[in-house]
Amino acid sequence: MRMGPAVPLFEDIARFLDEVLAPQPDIDDVAGIYIAGPRMVCHMGLALAPSPGLAGWVREREIDALFLHRPWLLSRYILPKGVGVLAYHSVFDRRLTVGYNPHLAAALGMGALTPLRWSNDLVVGMVGTVLPQSWDSVRIRVEEAFRGVEHALPPRHARVERIAVAGVMTEALVRAASAAGAGVYVTGQLRPPAQPAVEQTGIGVIATGHTRAEHWGLRCLAQLLRERWEPLQVLLS
Repeated sequence: MRMGPAVPLFEDIARFLDEVLAPQPDIDDVAGIYIAGPRMVCHMGLALAPSPGLAGWVREREIDALFLHRPWLLSRYILPKGVGVLAYHSVFDRRLTVGYNPHLAAALGMGALTPLRWSNDLVVGMVGTVLPQSWDSVRIRVEEAFRGVEHALPPRHARVERIAVAGVMTEALVRAASAAGAGVYVTGQLRPPAQPAVEQTGIGVIATGHTRAEHWGLRCLAQLLRERWEPLQVLLS
């Protein structure tokens, strides 16, 4: 009898996440196996952080392994015995939300990506080319990708040909993005100290909201896991 495709091992998922997120041990606080799990995983749950209903959800959906972005309060909630936990904090933000994120770049129609670096040379974002379009077209596409935004400040010039995406918003980064030709700066949160640079460069700003960006990352991760292992059931809390 022909056998179906095998479900992944817990360690296989951990290795896959390491490949996707590429954590750097010298700067990443939590990245990898947080609680050892079962040998094989049929149901994988994804959540941003522990919550009062988490244990019940895990039990009800028969989840074998759990991905958490912020696992800090997990000890308050008793998970069913044997459930493994994988946790990735800062690297998840950098790689799967508003950072150097090729998956998001594809969703926004960005190409020819170049890294946007912070003062310590840490890559915190990207600048990419898009088809020449109006500010409204860019704003609508970002709103559709993130299912809404918190703030949208139009640029001085309505025609946009390059976009910057970054998880950090500082005056220096805004100026660097503008110098790289970006007409719009997409980030998680609008930061007032960067406002002088925004006004002087004329760059537009779209702030998705931090949690909204994290949810985009969870949805993206779910899709990556489903594409890698067809029989794996991936559930978002």
